[in-house]
Amino acid sequence: TNMAHGARSMQMANACWALADAYLRKQLADQAMSHCKKALQIVSLLKATDRDARAFEPTVLLTLGMCCTVRCKFQDARKWLNRALLAVEQMDGPDSSDKVLVYLGLSSMCQAEKNWEDARDYLIWAWEIQEDSVGQESIELSEIYMELGKVYLKLEDDNSSLDVYLRAMSCLLYTSPSPRDS
Repeated sequence: TNMAHGARSMQMANACWALADAYLRKQLADQAMSHCKKALQIVSLLKATDRDARAFEPTVLLTLGMCCTVRCKFQDARKWLNRALLAVEQMDGPDSSDKVLVYLGLSSMCQAEKNWEDARDYLIWAWEIQEDSVGQESIELSEIYMELGKVYLKLEDDNSSLDVYLRAMSCLLYTSPSPRDS
């Protein structure tokens, strides 16, 4: 990628981020951080003149936040995740559906901190945006409901947990193809 597109290209930023994402999926946050910071460095250089770089910046910031979450560096995680949220809002406005992923990241961070109330609030905000964006029945929404159900259990709110688990099942039943469709 470096020879074909240059060290300061969106292709290189994407390659660095993809490597960071692969490391993060393996819970290798230290390795992911260095590649993600390189991606951010490139994106930061390009974003003034490149719309793709501006659009990619929240993804890189979100990934940095998740790396810090895995490393239990919650203050740093919060900083990166809030920057991701601000970047999304600046680019797409306060009602952007792209905020869903950032809210899910913030919720994950709060869950790692065992801050169940804030984790719940971020999931509810993600739910509201996702529902407005794709309607009441989607696989993505069912995943939010299931995560929210786990958080409600931690908060010892069994009724709310049951409610969102039932919503998740309803979404999955609605979105799953019937055996005749296969």
